[in-house]
Amino acid sequence: MADENPNSPYRKVGIVGGGTAGYLTALALKKQIPHLEVTVVESESIPVIGVGEATTPLIVMFLHQGLGLDAAEFYRVVQPTWKLGIKFEWGLPGDYAFHYPFDRNDSWNAIQQTGDIRNGCLTSVFMKNDKSHMLRSAGGSKLTPIHNKTNYAYHLENECFIGYLRSKLKDAGVEMRLGTIQEVKLNEAGTAIDHLFSPELGNLSFDLYVDCSGFRSVLLEKAMGSKFISYADSLYTDSAWTVTRPNNGQPKPYTTAVTMDHGWTWIIPVRTEDHLGYVYSSGFCDDESALAEMKRKYPDAIDPKLVKFRVGRHEQAFVGNVMSVGNSFGFVEPLESTGIHMIISTILEFVRNFPKSDNDVTSRQTINTTTNATWDNIRWFLGVHFRFNKRFETEFWKTCREKVDISGFETIRQLFYEKGPFLENGIDENPDYRHLGRYTIFPWNAFDLFMLGQGELPHEVATKIPAKTRGDLANKAVVWDQIQLRALPQNEALAAIDTWPSLVGSRN
Repeated sequence: MADENPNSPYRKVGIVGGGTAGYLTALALKKQIPHLEVTVVESESIPVIGVGEATTPLIVMFLHQGLGLDAAEFYRVVQPTWKLGIKFEWGLPGDYAFHYPFDRNDSWNAIQQTGDIRNGCLTSVFMKNDKSHMLRSAGGSKLTPIHNKTNYAYHLENECFIGYLRSKLKDAGVEMRLGTIQEVKLNEAGTAIDHLFSPELGNLSFDLYVDCSGFRSVLLEKAMGSKFISYADSLYTDSAWTVTRPNNGQPKPYTTAVTMDHGWTWIIPVRTEDHLGYVYSSGFCDDESALAEMKRKYPDAIDPKLVKFRVGRHEQAFVGNVMSVGNSFGFVEPLESTGIHMIISTILEFVRNFPKSDNDVTSRQTINTTTNATWDNIRWFLGVHFRFNKRFETEFWKTCREKVDISGFETIRQLFYEKGPFLENGIDENPDYRHLGRYTIFPWNAFDLFMLGQGELPHEVATKIPAKTRGDLANKAVVWDQIQLRALPQNEALAAIDTWPSLVGSRN
């Protein structure tokens, strides 16, 4: 049983649940705190959700620098594709789209000087032309990856990615135990877990428990009673149909978000097929109607699967001797690909403030404060996407524009109208406003982009931007367009990496 001395240092960590959250947590703990004894307990009866997964640039740093996983091996085994950002078929009616590239985007000057918000940075120009970030030399004889000059993320086959992470556990010194947790036994005070019981494994006792059980939240919610706080007044979606369709081996270098009648569809391109998901609100559309709409839009899509979810977070991520990572703590709908990002972000916060013992109250408070505020910030930022999307006049979208709660971003929204755009007016570098972005995972110019991209403008903006800040973006856009002519489509660039793995070795 667990040591009852609250000053005893934590040595044994038990992670309940495998998958992305469980395996990444285990690998990070052993990498950063090697003396810990880390065990993953997972059930063979709980299937892996085999859909495409879109990520953010944080994953590249975390896998290859934080965990030290070899990039060449990762490309060979996992077969990722690149994600330079998100293409949004969103905001305004008609044949219109804007990009959210992972590099700093000068949205206002792109609109003013070129008439196209997608000309705000080189990465966005790559996206506009369906090109990767790998270039041919001027003479065409040499390939020059520019990984160190652009931010990018991965599109992943989830099942393949999880299998790769599982293969790394043994070498990292992580113990794997297969069994189903049937009972969670608390201490006499009901303030911490004493032990777990599994029919296959018997009693299991650890100093610290990490809940990676997904939506079931076996330890945090069911055992420790951490209250669930809903985000449903900001994010109306609660259902998704997932499908696949062929892409003829020509994956786009970005995720696409497509506005639908009652929500939106993601398109995640992997090597030979696209993974799609229609995310919708069951309050405005039944499941059968949603599937019918998706089939009309994408008649070549196959293998539909229905997923139900709730949006929100729990009151605390760390309760007693239980820490939660991933869906066991919180989930927001999939827009902006925050799922794996928040798994990694939470792991980094957990490792950075790892408590020494049960008596280490400050570490728990720091983790809880930061984790809660970061999730809440995502809630408000995603709410902006729904509040200002003017593309359709369906009941769902009209209700979003009238009622979606973005109250947590009200100060930032008002600041945009009064002093925006943020990038051109230097708000992102002004210390007076730094506190407003303390817990955000999105840069200031992302708020510029999503307001401008959806047709929202600051008040009297033209008279407020100093002439010197308007710069020569139009000239840059001409140069960027010449550069993209030497950029390879993603399928050709990935084929080159298959032949010359050293092309990605520099990002280890």
